[in-house]
Amino acid sequence: MTISKSNYVAGVQCLKRFYFQVHEPELAAEPDASDHGIMEQGLEVGMLARRLFPGGIEVSSEGGLEQAIRTTSALVASPEVPARRSVLRSTRCSQRPTAASLMSR
Repeated sequence: MTISKSNYVAGVQCLKRFYFQVHEPELAAEPDASDHGIMEQGLEVGMLARRLFPGGIEVSSEGGLEQAIRTTSALVASPEVPARRSVLRSTRCSQRPTAASLMSR
């Protein structure tokens, strides 16, 4: 199972939210003003990271999640290349994770 950073955070905050976000995303409410504000903050953090780490490489998901995972894995394996906004796969994530398993990662 591949989970995104936002799915991971959802699972840490609420396991029920994580389950529904992964298995029944169509039940999610449309983003409200608060959600849009949080997304805007995420974009601002990304811009700040690019200014603080000008030699970093941003991994895009435009080529698909699988390609982003392969690219990130190669960057992380290289000690010469700093990576940010990483996309990683966890093979230890079960279908219904426990709070302890999410917190231990």
